[in-house]
Amino acid sequence: MLSATMCGLKLYFAWLFILVILINRFINNKYDFIIMLTILGCGMQLIDLSDLYFPTSSVIFCISVIIFVLFKRKGIMKQLSWWLLIYLCCLIWIAHYSLESLPKQMTGLLRYMMVISFIIPVSVFSGLEFDIRYFFKRVLVFAFLFAGFFMMDVCIFNGAFLLPRDQSWIYYEMASDIENINIMPFAFIFPRRWPQGLYIYILCIYPLARMYKLSIFQWLWLVIPIGLSRTFTYTIGLVITYFCCIGTPRQWLKYAIVGLVGFTALYFIDAQFPEYDGSSTLRIKSSVDQFLYLDLDKADEEDLAELGSTRGAQIIPKIEHLLSMGKQWVGFGFIRSDSNIQAYVIENDLYNNPDMAEELATGVESMPFQIVLTIGIIGLVIVLAFYIGISWLIRKLPHCGYFNSVLWCLFIIGASGFGGWIVPDTLYILALSLGVVIMDGRTSTSDFAPLRPYYPGSRL
Repeated sequence: MLSATMCGLKLYFAWLFILVILINRFINNKYDFIIMLTILGCGMQLIDLSDLYFPTSSVIFCISVIIFVLFKRKGIMKQLSWWLLIYLCCLIWIAHYSLESLPKQMTGLLRYMMVISFIIPVSVFSGLEFDIRYFFKRVLVFAFLFAGFFMMDVCIFNGAFLLPRDQSWIYYEMASDIENINIMPFAFIFPRRWPQGLYIYILCIYPLARMYKLSIFQWLWLVIPIGLSRTFTYTIGLVITYFCCIGTPRQWLKYAIVGLVGFTALYFIDAQFPEYDGSSTLRIKSSVDQFLYLDLDKADEEDLAELGSTRGAQIIPKIEHLLSMGKQWVGFGFIRSDSNIQAYVIENDLYNNPDMAEELATGVESMPFQIVLTIGIIGLVIVLAFYIGISWLIRKLPHCGYFNSVLWCLFIIGASGFGGWIVPDTLYILALSLGVVIMDGRTSTSDFAPLRPYYPGSRL
């Protein structure tokens, strides 16, 4: 992880260290190898793959397709390959209705297809036994490491150092690199960090709810960074998913009561702190109050624009423009940010900053609305059907609930503006969970050849 931090700081020679480490892990511990590959694909505030100056998602897609073509497919793998092909054909069909040419849309279209990268971990363990419990232990180790990095950046460095590529800091031109390290050691201002560095938690919800019992100290180590992120919507996604993974109604009731009491206490604690930039310190009170004091009978467009940390200001004018063009069923298409199609340009007077008023009507943070803007209501139905279909295809595999936990957690946080089902960063996480479920389920089906024992540290 320190090598990835060096890459994030734009010490490009550190990529050689990463290459050596990946080769070592591939030889000695393939579990670590597939986890590290996912971390590199997601970035998770360690690195930003855009620094490499080539379309990494397109390269990963091509590699996945090549492996898929060469991979022997039967049973569930054959069903998934057909399901992916149908999904791709549906997306291409909808893209034809856009004013943009199809070749210019392909980059955006392929981003929706990045779940195909599940074939990479499956191919790494081709012919080898897979121990899902050992995999969960390794994921938890990385989660504890990320939590430590996150806390050190916020509490000690007060900036972006160990996790230098925080998207929120990049947006405000405050990301760190070797020439400009934005830190204020021991200033104790505890700056807000967005939760991308904690995305690995999504892979830990299912095993924590079903298999492991942590000590109070271990729970605090994992929970404190979530609080330091001050991202209410991301926290809600984790909590709801964890709640749904718990086994019995009695446990549901127990955790629901604890959660309600704890949330109410945090609301009143947050109310005692001063506000910053119009939001409460922990962003709990301000998030709740947006809806608590909203009078739908009297609310005007400006009131609605303030919802979701002003995400309403992004969504309302663009949906109105979509309806005015009669494209609510098929959307605008997979439009790039540098597109010059004037029919898709709007003046958004709901922004507080007038310099941002002129923009393309094709991009918002909330995943469901983004899907509707891109491929319309029909496209939203297709995307939902695709992922529900995957859940149905793997329903008989022993730990299919693991994929479902990651899937719906990403849906919840995607609806609030973080990743989701249409962004490569989080689709790599979803792809890994799908690959893990398939690899674990190989012993319960005759679709795969007999497996050889595999022990981390052994060379095959």
